[in-house]
Amino acid sequence: PRGDKVEGARNGSDLEQRTGGKNTYAALPAEARAACEADAKRFVGAGKKYKTQQEWRNRYAEIYFQE
Repeated sequence: PRGDKVEGARNGSDLEQRTGGKNTYAALPAEARAACEADAKRFVGAGKKYKTQQEWRNRYAEIYFQE
């Protein structure tokens, strides 16, 4: 059997990148954070797609780092 695989190990999964990796809101450049905050008015709040600012920030970072 190959000994190079560890059960439960991840290799750059999306979840890891969003939560524990470098691709978070905090890792965004200042211009991207400013754009995220400006767009929040359209997307965050009651009756909108994202209920909290944090949900929106997480999604924005996910989209930003996909490219």
